[in-house]
Amino acid sequence: MDDKQLETRLKKLKTTYNDMPARSNADKITKAIIKYKAKTKSFHFSYVASLIGVGMIAGVLIAGIFQQSQAPLDSPNDEPKKQEISLENKAQERNYEYKTFEELEDYFNKKVEDTTKRLGYDGFAASDLVLNVSDSL
Repeated sequence: MDDKQLETRLKKLKTTYNDMPARSNADKITKAIIKYKAKTKSFHFSYVASLIGVGMIAGVLIAGIFQQSQAPLDSPNDEPKKQEISLENKAQERNYEYKTFEELEDYFNKKVEDTTKRLGYDGFAASDLVLNVSDSL
């Protein structure tokens, strides 16, 4: 290949390279960057709005707490005296029956058996719950 041919080919290559359109347009890129920056500015607005909302809720709660603390407390002398109810009267009101220790132990054992049958789990009687109650009896 001659030097002339090489020079002519290089010139043609240079002219075709210069004539070729650019793949990226600088205007489009700058517009996209400006749009992106505008979106991020509006994104910060949501943070500000949520902080204002939290502040308002906290203000309402604090105001409620202060109102409760400023409310006058009833003095203990203003309350009517409650009638003292004997232990037997309480038992009658609530339909309690006094049972002996053996009756309570039998009742507990029956309940353990019933629960074992209902659950279908033979190891319930050996569970920590049952053993703790049995130990405390």
